[in-house]
This record gives sequence, structure tokens and C-alpha cells, in this order.
Amino acid sequence: MIRRLNHVNINCRDLDVMLPFYTEVLGFETVVSGGTPDSGAVFETMGYPGRGGARTVVLCVGGRDRGPYVELIEWAEDGDDRVAAPRDIGIARIGLLVDDVDATYRYLLDRGVKVLGEPHGGGVGPARVRALFFQDPEGNLLEVLRHEERD
Repeated sequence: MIRRLNHVNINCRDLDVMLPFYTEVLGFETVVSGGTPDSGAVFETMGYPGRGGARTVVLCVGGRDRGPYVELIEWAEDGDDRVAAPRDIGIARIGLLVDDVDATYRYLLDRGVKVLGEPHGGGVGPARVRALFFQDPEGNLLEVLRHEERD
């Protein structure tokens, strides 16, 4: 039934802060943007709870304009003003593949990104990965990782 992942949504307090982080620091490209606090007929038509008005930007990794996407949404009507912690129920983090975790670590540090620790290698089932965790400007947990060759 499911063919592939299409998008992940990140609700934002301030789209004007989050968008430059995802485009300028992480290198995502804007596919489409729009909406106003008074728009939102699509959300309301599909039964999405709350007032539907929102500003949205759909992003993709360079050259992948058919997704998967990251959609940043700044809602006209805010929900609870908190960020999900790593062990809360629901989406806890988004993992992004990179070619070089150590170079990405230095890149993020040079740009003042809140990196939670040094890169670490380990196993995920039979796979070996090298990874690190960091946060976007609103505290959402992100991960970069690279699949390593097995010993």
C-alpha cells in the first residue's frame, strides 16, 4: 500500500527564523511556499483540527523536487508552546544522510548550531552508522548519519 515517504512536517513558532536555518545552513531548497494566517481551506476541508490558517514552506534536499519533503508550518492558531523532547510520544527527530559526519560536525559548529555531542559510531541492527544529534533554532532534534562499511 505505502510506496514511500512523501513529507515530514515541522510546526514553527517563527518561520522567518526557521527557513534560513533549513535553507542556508542545511542546504534544503524551497519547492513551494505560501499561505497566510487567513488561508487554510485545504486543512479545513480535510478535517484538520483547529483554525487552518498558516504560512507554509515545502523544502527538499537539492535536486530532489519529488520529495521526500520537509514542510515548515507557522500556524495562525498555536497549539501548546513546547517542543517535543527526545523521549516524548510522537515524532522525536528527523534523520538526514550525509557523506561525512565529521565534516558536518565541524560545519555545524562553525555556524553556531547547537550540536549535542561529538559524532559517534555504532550499530543499528546489522548496519554500522556514524551519527550526531543537533537542534534547529526552535529546539527540534535532528540527526545526521552515514552508513559505514561493516568490519
